[in-house]
Amino acid sequence: MSIIRIGKIINIAVLCFAATFLIVAYHLYSNIDNHISHAGKRYATIELTNELLRSSRGLTENIRLFILTRNPKYEQEYFNIYNERAGNIPRSEDKIIEPGRKVSLIALFEEYAFSHKDYLIAKKAYDLSEELALLENAAMHTAKGIFPDAEGNTVKGKPDWNKARQLIFNDSYIEHQKAIIRPLQEILLELNKNAISYTKEVESNMLRLGQIFIFLVVCFSMISIAWIYYSKKYIQIPFEKITALSENIVDGFIDSKSKKELDNELEHLAHTLGLVEKRLEQEVTLSSTDALTQLHNRRAFERKLLEFQQDCDRGKHELSILILDIDFFKSVNDRFGHVYGDEILRKFADAVKKCSREGDFVARIGGEEFAVLVQLPIEKAGLFAERIRKAVESSILLLDGTPLTCSIGIAQYIHPKSQDTLLQNADSALYQAKLDGRNRVRFFPAENTSA
Repeated sequence: MSIIRIGKIINIAVLCFAATFLIVAYHLYSNIDNHISHAGKRYATIELTNELLRSSRGLTENIRLFILTRNPKYEQEYFNIYNERAGNIPRSEDKIIEPGRKVSLIALFEEYAFSHKDYLIAKKAYDLSEELALLENAAMHTAKGIFPDAEGNTVKGKPDWNKARQLIFNDSYIEHQKAIIRPLQEILLELNKNAISYTKEVESNMLRLGQIFIFLVVCFSMISIAWIYYSKKYIQIPFEKITALSENIVDGFIDSKSKKELDNELEHLAHTLGLVEKRLEQEVTLSSTDALTQLHNRRAFERKLLEFQQDCDRGKHELSILILDIDFFKSVNDRFGHVYGDEILRKFADAVKKCSREGDFVARIGGEEFAVLVQLPIEKAGLFAERIRKAVESSILLLDGTPLTCSIGIAQYIHPKSQDTLLQNADSALYQAKLDGRNRVRFFPAENTSA
């Protein structure tokens, strides 16, 4: 079986495993999240239910103590409990649900209730407690001698503490209390039933997810074993063959058996990589671009010069060479830095390239030294060189505002001069241009070109 096919099978198996694992993980997370959410709501509902019970009992206890003892602190405590429950003042810091928040108890029930049904039951109990609070308020007014007249206005009368006691200790008041407690007990009982039912459901889901997880572990183990087997057979062993083959290549020995053993992808890859390596070596050897200016480099220039010389020897065309040197380039580097110097080299290369025609060969052959091969006689090459010189001077300004200039030396190839002689002639002309004051074009003397 090929490595590609094995890889596809393993990839599919791993994808299936990963997808199943993600699904199981999602369901596991959902179950845990739902369980936490349900538990939180259930706890909040129980706490709020107990708080409503405590507040109702606290109101009863404080109104009775106030009526019995006539101590105003119990009246104050009564109103503190009532106002906190109604959301008129912030909730005390000892509250478990939303301490410090200014919100009514029934509003918290609506926000935190385990179910809407629980909220409706709590609302019923809360309304009954509010009705009882009206009765308690009436008893408090009776004890203080505050009564409504026929028109509903408040009038001051004689305090009647006995009647107030009757109002909060009679059978009707006690039945009203029980009516409040019954729905709240119903909520607590329902929550206990839901808790038992939900716990069983969660346990069932967790058991099922656990079984799936065990199945995934088994599948993963089988995939791992298969991968170990196939990686040894189709990767490790072929790599060992590659190593041996490489050693044979290094030793200069490739027998027929080595060639026949190229029977799978890795071995074929090794053979191909060997060919690629040779190709890359050739590309490195034949690399012809100057990294800074993107012009041809000296190696490429020398090859092209030889090619043009051969064409010239066959009478195809004439050949002239221009050697260009940036004037005072060292001063540019010293004054403005090498980074700016590199930028100037790039601009200079672009200017020369723009002046060149199709078929001209432009190269950087040294630091600030460039060369152009043109298939022209020396007179026309001189006109071309002058055009380059003027273009550089007019288009490139240094940071201090002075124009960049260059000196150019020209020599013409006359058979059968060698490359070295032609370059020496062009260098001589360049040297003369510098001696004459730079920023000018000079030719190799005609009488010396035939020497």
